[in-house]
Amino acid sequence: MNVNISQLIYNKKQKIQNSNFYYILNNTITGKFVICFWIVYLIQFILYPIFIGSIMTESGQISTTWMSIFTVSTENPYYFWTYIISLFSHGSIIHILFNSIVLLSFGIIIESDLGKKKFIKLFFIFGLSATVAQIVVIHIADIMNILIYMPSDEFMLLGASGAISGYIGMVCIKIPHGLIKIIIAPFFSFKLIYGVILFTILSIYLILDFGFLAFNIAHTAHLIGLMIGIIYGIKVYNTSNVKYELINLYHTIIY
Repeated sequence: MNVNISQLIYNKKQKIQNSNFYYILNNTITGKFVICFWIVYLIQFILYPIFIGSIMTESGQISTTWMSIFTVSTENPYYFWTYIISLFSHGSIIHILFNSIVLLSFGIIIESDLGKKKFIKLFFIFGLSATVAQIVVIHIADIMNILIYMPSDEFMLLGASGAISGYIGMVCIKIPHGLIKIIIAPFFSFKLIYGVILFTILSIYLILDFGFLAFNIAHTAHLIGLMIGIIYGIKVYNTSNVKYELINLYHTIIY
């Protein structure tokens, strides 16, 4: 039997190119952002140690040079470049994997609705607003000596979670009844609006009980990004589905 190897390879390539994942990575801004996440991650943890120096100092602290490139910190709040670079930086493989998956899940919906240009604008509006809000809150808490979980000068802010939270807020307004599944428990699902409400309550609880920097997580940034996304979502989308879900939730709780 004659087998055309070139044809088989071509067919395989076409199948890959036609897959949703490949298409999103190569033809959407959502995919491009995720690719940028991984490029910056490569620079952070592989190229930086090779060409610049160790990420950790001899005393076990993170290098100030590394921090001044990739993170926003209360020590150097006027390093303006960090506010952009930090949106594409991540602190661990779990961090970047989670943000990549969530952005691919929610970002593509907003990009499809609003277009590439507005999607990019919203990414930076959500992300920068969340970052600035977190830094301001930390400064205020530091001055007033309230709700401090850890020394503010040890806190580093990096990651796209604030921006991604904004997209989640918008999608929650558009399809609040959308079912969300957890990767580690695919047999369990819940409505998006319930997840957003639970996330908001949990974040506020952690802030009030443990402080603004509880467990080294930027809770304020997440909440601000989410709230701005919800507000903008109300402007863009019909809110009848949200009202319906909230009324159903109210009746479930009351009765």
